[in-house]
Amino acid sequence: MSIKKYLFFLAVFTIIAWILWAMVITYIDPSTSSSLARSLFYITFFFSLLGTFTIIGYLLRVMAAHQEPTKFRINISLRQGTLFALLINISLALKAADKLSWVTILIALVILSLIEFLFLSISTKKING
Repeated sequence: MSIKKYLFFLAVFTIIAWILWAMVITYIDPSTSSSLARSLFYITFFFSLLGTFTIIGYLLRVMAAHQEPTKFRINISLRQGTLFALLINISLALKAADKLSWVTILIALVILSLIEFLFLSISTKKING
């Protein structure tokens, strides 16, 4: 699949995810509804953020680093978009449970940073040898 097709489908699915998230917000009150409603809220919000951050990350990488291969750029953008969307969703869930503090955010940041460093070290090993 070409990168233009990939970005087009990603943009379409991201828009659909944002629309679904808006529908969940409009028609279902996640704070007073069942766990299914809260799950729908977090799932649609996660995929909305994932697509948005992946597209933004890819476009920033295209503008900043012209020598990187396209596959490399999209893989990193998707991975970092996933981690960032996960961080925001975790923070939101902790806030809803009244468990959000700077310590929990710091722990989540450290864990997600370690995951990113793990992926970076694996990709560096693949590139170098």
